[in-house]
Amino acid sequence: MAKVIGILPVRLKPDADPEAFERFTREVAYPASDRPDLRFSLLRGQRGPRAGRYVLMVEIADEATRDSYWPAFNQQSAAGHTLVDSWGEQWFSFVETDEDTTDYLVIGR
Repeated sequence: MAKVIGILPVRLKPDADPEAFERFTREVAYPASDRPDLRFSLLRGQRGPRAGRYVLMVEIADEATRDSYWPAFNQQSAAGHTLVDSWGEQWFSFVETDEDTTDYLVIGR
């Protein structure tokens, strides 16, 4: 099965401290959600129209694994809640999501 890459563009809230957000993501969210079949990576734009802005990239082993956490667009399963419940509320206190969240299938390399 093909690997799935989820891209979730996020905007820092006006009162959010970028350094605190990045530190929280590295020190709390990453360790709490570490799974052999799923990996979160926070990306900050360096050049281009999204420079300085963030996306959360979710690397997922395959569609079945994605569906076990998120069975439909914008819907979490019990496993999905377990994955993010320990850090999600605080993470979203820093950011808001864009509507352009998209899952991509890796076609080849």
